Amino acid sequence: MAVEPNSFEFNLFYVITIIVMVIKAILIAFLAKKIYDRKKETGKITYGFITSVFVLFLCLLVSRILYFYFDFYLTKFDPDKYYTYPAIIVWKIALFISMLGYANFLFVIDQKVLGFKFKGVFSYAIIIFASIGVLYPVNSEKDFEFISILFLVANVVAIVIPIVFFYIGTKAVEYRIAAYLVAIGVILYAIGANIINEFMFVIWVDMFGTQMRLVVYFLALIFKTSGLILFAYGITEFVKKFTEKKIQ
Repeated sequence: MAVEPNSFEFNLFYVITIIVMVIKAILIAFLAKKIYDRKKETGKITYGFITSVFVLFLCLLVSRILYFYFDFYLTKFDPDKYYTYPAIIVWKIALFISMLGYANFLFVIDQKVLGFKFKGVFSYAIIIFASIGVLYPVNSEKDFEFISILFLVANVVAIVIPIVFFYIGTKAVEYRIAAYLVAIGVILYAIGANIINEFMFVIWVDMFGTQMRLVVYFLALIFKTSGLILFAYGITEFVKKFTEKKIQ
């Protein structure tokens, strides 16, 4: 067992995870306020960047709540319990919800920024990999690692998000800072999400020992929190600049 229940590390991660969930909830409220303010200005709600990010963060919050139940109550960080019922069901649902959030946001980027150049192919790829992961039967540790790889691939597809915003930043000076903040925020969050993938955990443990689980989990929380804050701030600034340019 990597983390003993009721140990200092266990309780520390418990508190930190709650803090991260609260931060996500605050960011969701912040985005909801932006959507409401926009509705007051225009008289209608449009499904654009802010709304898609709101949905993404909502999916990430629901997913994190399920992970919280999975980590601290169903498995208590014991890898031997990850593929057991009902823990594996909760884990799959949590991952699938987060993947839906990413797929939704990528679809909006394709439509609003790229003129639907890629016909939603990145979103469909994420949904396909996520669906296979959910439907694939998991009865052993190897099965669990295989599904972890599938979800890791789905996460990698989302790398198109920072690529697009870095591209925007290099081509449009007025969007540069906001676009770069979005890109960096996504990268930081992606690092935090992927380094705690079970497939990656196996590598960390083989290289540095079981204590590496504690270090990686703590780093993941830091990366995720900072990434979410940069992402939320960057996207609101991006939309603000975009709106100002349209008015001009």
